[in-house]
Amino acid sequence: MLDRAALKATAKSNIQGCIGTYFLCMLVIGLISGMASLVIAGVILIPVFNFSITLITMKLVKREKFEVGDAFSGFSYFGKALWLFILMNFFTYLWSLLFVVPGIVKAYAYSMAPYILADNPNMTAREALNESKRITYGYKGDLFVLDLSFIGWDLLAGLTFGLLNIWLAPYKRATQGNFYLKLKEFGAQTAAVNVAQSANAWNNAAQDGTQSANAWNNAAQTGTQSAATTVLTQQKQATLTCLTGAYTGAHFPIPAQEELFIGKDAQLCSIVIEKERAAVSRKHMGISYNPWKNVYIVTDYSENGTWANDQQLPKGKPTEVAPGTILKLANDKTMFLTD
Repeated sequence: MLDRAALKATAKSNIQGCIGTYFLCMLVIGLISGMASLVIAGVILIPVFNFSITLITMKLVKREKFEVGDAFSGFSYFGKALWLFILMNFFTYLWSLLFVVPGIVKAYAYSMAPYILADNPNMTAREALNESKRITYGYKGDLFVLDLSFIGWDLLAGLTFGLLNIWLAPYKRATQGNFYLKLKEFGAQTAAVNVAQSANAWNNAAQDGTQSANAWNNAAQTGTQSAATTVLTQQKQATLTCLTGAYTGAHFPIPAQEELFIGKDAQLCSIVIEKERAAVSRKHMGISYNPWKNVYIVTDYSENGTWANDQQLPKGKPTEVAPGTILKLANDKTMFLTD
C-alpha cells in the first residue's frame, strides 16, 4: 500500500509558491472551456485543455517552472491528447455496460494514461493507455482510497463557495501526479529486476556454451569435429554489450541463427529495457549471429527506429552489421555494441 500521507506532504511542498500561477492557468482554461462548451468545438477543445492541466501538473510535481502560457501547452499534442481522451472514455463506457463496478475499476486502470503521455510525449495514446493498465495493476484500490481521502476537503470547498479550490485543486492534482511518479518508480524497479534476470540467464547460457565448446575442443584434439570447434568458438565470441542505462557494461551472448528480441515487454523480449525509456518499443529490435559469415543480423520492429553507426535500419528488413557496430534504439539513451 502506498503512503498517502507522504504523497500529500510532497504535494503540499510542490504547490508552495506556485498556487497563484496555477490558479491563473486554471482561470484561463476555465474561461475558454466554458465558452467552448457552448459550441460544438468544445467537444474537441476541452480534452486538449484537460491535457494542458496534466502537463502543468507534471511540471509542478517535478518542480519545474511553468507559466500562464502553459495553459495552451496541450495543443502541441492535440491529436494524441484527443485520441487518448476518446480511447479512455470509449473503453470505460464498454466496461460500464457490464455493470457499474467494472466501469469504475477500468476508469482507475486508465487514470494514469494522461500523466504517462505527458511524461513520455513520444508514446502513442494506445501505448500510454496500456502502460497505465500495467502500472496500476495492484494499486487501483490505493488510488480509489486516495480519492476518497479528499471528500472532507471537497465538502469544505463547497461551504466556501468554491474559494478553497484555489488551493485544493493544485493540491489534489499534485497528489495524483506524485502517485504516478511513485508507480513509475515501482515500474522501473520491476524492469531492473527483469533485466537482471535476463542477464543472469544469459550468463548461465554462456557458461553452458563454454562447457560445450570445451567438449568439442577435446574432441578436436583427437582429430575429429575440427570444423564444429571453429563454429562454436565463433558462437561463444558473439556478444552484445550494453553501453548505456542501468546495466552499462553487461554482456549478453547472442545465439547463432536464432533471433534474440530487445524491448520493454518482458513477455516478448529476452533483453528487457527499463520502462522509463519511453522511446523504446515493446519489441524494438531483433538480433542474431551468423558464425559462418561472422556478421550480426539486426531487424528493426520499432515505432521510433533503430540505428547502426548512425545509419537508420529499414523497418522489418533483416540487415547484416559487422562486429564493432554501435546499435542505437530510438535515441542516444539506449545503445549496444556488437562484440
